[in-house]
Amino acid sequence: MPPETIIPAIAKASWQPKIFAAAPRRSELLALKPDWPCHSIRLRVHRNMPFEFVASALPAFLAYADLKAEISMGDYDDSLNFQISEPADCELIWLDYERYAGKLDATALAAWLKDRLEVLRAASTAPILIADGGGDEFDQKLSAVAAGIPGCRVFPRQALQKQLGESWFDRRVKDISASPMSDAANLAVAQQLGLVWLPGAVRVGLKVVVLDLDHTLYTGVLGEDGAEGVRLMPAHHALQDKIRRLAEDGLLLALLSRNDKTDVEKMFATRQDFPLRWEHFSATAIGWRDKSEGLRAIATQLHIEPDAMLVLDDNAGEIAALARYYPAMPIFYAADPELAGRALELFPGLMRWHHDKTDALRARDLKAAEMRAAARAAMPDPIEYIRSLAIKLQFALDPKSLLGRLADLANKTNQFNLALTRFNEAEVARRLDDPRCATIAVSLSDKLSDSGAIAAIFCRAGKKMIVVDEICISCRALGRGIENLLVVTALSRAREKLGGDMIAFVYNRGPRNDPARQWLEKFHGAPLPHEQCMVTIEWTEILCRLPELPVSITWEQTERAA
Repeated sequence: MPPETIIPAIAKASWQPKIFAAAPRRSELLALKPDWPCHSIRLRVHRNMPFEFVASALPAFLAYADLKAEISMGDYDDSLNFQISEPADCELIWLDYERYAGKLDATALAAWLKDRLEVLRAASTAPILIADGGGDEFDQKLSAVAAGIPGCRVFPRQALQKQLGESWFDRRVKDISASPMSDAANLAVAQQLGLVWLPGAVRVGLKVVVLDLDHTLYTGVLGEDGAEGVRLMPAHHALQDKIRRLAEDGLLLALLSRNDKTDVEKMFATRQDFPLRWEHFSATAIGWRDKSEGLRAIATQLHIEPDAMLVLDDNAGEIAALARYYPAMPIFYAADPELAGRALELFPGLMRWHHDKTDALRARDLKAAEMRAAARAAMPDPIEYIRSLAIKLQFALDPKSLLGRLADLANKTNQFNLALTRFNEAEVARRLDDPRCATIAVSLSDKLSDSGAIAAIFCRAGKKMIVVDEICISCRALGRGIENLLVVTALSRAREKLGGDMIAFVYNRGPRNDPARQWLEKFHGAPLPHEQCMVTIEWTEILCRLPELPVSITWEQTERAA
């Protein structure tokens, strides 16, 4: 790598104290200019109060998340008559709810906003953020309203106001600025929007937090001080507790440490004061090899690329080495545990845009994968291997209850993602309501674990054919030899709904979806002609690909054997 090349992780380390400060300073933020490329997004603001004071502080926070925003702000409009002429990447509704006081009570205001949000949703498929702050009763009603609008989330402005207390307001300047918010309030909002909510709306989230040990999770060196000698300071305890809660929220944890593995296992066994336990970690790379090799081993164990991981390490030299090997990987310089703890509340990609039970199943499913691999090695007959697992597949046609998970599969699946279409939540919702579309979700379980919803097949009616716009299968479901059974069974229900004698598969080649390409070539029986193409197969030929496997299949509560 040329010495003049800017490595974002190294450049960002000097930004950390300013970006993740408990009270950011505008002058310091304005001085920060990124030397790395940032992806442009379009933010459209619908408002009845100023947003300019927030917008002017956004660039530094967004740059830390590798983003820059083109912000369009409409005129002040209490009636929310949305002016939409071009697509946006995110819609933000920014209202001063005091302007409705005496005109609408909490129930009526929430009902009116529900109507306005539905109008916006019909006009735009971009994620919607609506700021709360109309009082506890109204905010509860607003949360219920937003939960019923696909791709809509509430921005917690009221929570920030409670944190800042009286310093949230600066009513002295309201007559001039038309906003009661202080500069501290505007900066707190910009920090949350730029680091958490806008990256969460437009980017795929992180999947793994990779942790160093010595001087990161505690003070001391395990190899010198021993398990009882390392010190858990209050800031380290708080940091570990936040990491533990991230794991409970569905993120995977991994250890990457230059230590003796036996010593590490002993430390976690004996240090009952540690919030983190050995069983919280889904992968480990502990030893004396280069950390770049250890990180690759973790990526291999988890089937997750390094750019979907966040590394916390206190050693600047280790960070520099890792960043040169993996320049796209997020890395945090964690020498200050208090700053690291604040960063974990704000770091881009850690917020879950939506919560699904599948997130909590992921860690247990990965541990079960090791047992499956051992069983497969001991059982050369693939049919007997499948029989031994007692696999169950549950299919659902157009399941609105799985809306968020279907969008997650479309956006987070990289290895088996046929067209890389990346439908967002609103786009999936439209397909679920469209009689010309059929969307099938597939859930998987076996005797070792419940994997939850692991596949999504997005189909639509074409001219005398079914067009398969996308097939997404989680890597956790691969390797059990059930891909053909899964796809053909799903397509059978799509054909019942849509008709058609031909099935056309849309394919786009990406940097990581070779498993999808290899499956389609084998399924089609010929190499794919181009990196972007449509492969058409007669339904009678599709049926010939349906294998007879000892797998239990459930369709809408009706059990039948495959």
